[in-house]
Amino acid sequence: MKIDLVVFFVEEESLKVFLENFLSRLGISTTAYNISVFEGKNQLKKNLTPKINQWRLPNMQFFVLMDNDNKPNCKDVKLALFKQCEEANRPDTIIRLVCQELEAWYLGDLPTVSNYYNQPIKLPTLKQITQQNIKPDSVERPSELLKQQFPTFKKGELARHMGKHITLEGNSSISFGYFVQALKTVFPCLPAMLETP
Repeated sequence: MKIDLVVFFVEEESLKVFLENFLSRLGISTTAYNISVFEGKNQLKKNLTPKINQWRLPNMQFFVLMDNDNKPNCKDVKLALFKQCEEANRPDTIIRLVCQELEAWYLGDLPTVSNYYNQPIKLPTLKQITQQNIKPDSVERPSELLKQQFPTFKKGELARHMGKHITLEGNSSISFGYFVQALKTVFPCLPAMLETP
């Protein structure tokens, strides 16, 4: 199916900021997508079906992007979201979970974060991530770790920077890799830089 518009449903503003900058970096026109922001995951879960039903344009693809913090069962979360999409007659909706928070994607590329703040990594947990002893997606509350390491950390500011500069090759966040693979299915013209293992 030819896709004329991709509609992203995200749970928070920082995900929107990241997406806007990431898609712009990849050369995706703002006319090719729309980002609908909810006020948290509870609002997303509650209002996803009616939000999908508001869109009636042809050749649309829906894409849900939501944090999976507090470690609920991924399959259960995705199934619940899928059922809502089915209720809106859109079982083709792409659903990707960010494990555990958006900031875990940044932990998968700590050198870029460290360069942004111009500070070396000192926190023991973050050092273990750089040494590949800990997987970024398994870290609970990565945003709090970043705040401890970088006191000037602000979600929106770092989301903007990482959207523009996050490393695609070698990013150790598995959920980021799944997100990138899904992007390639809705924007098949994306460059070879999006090749992931």
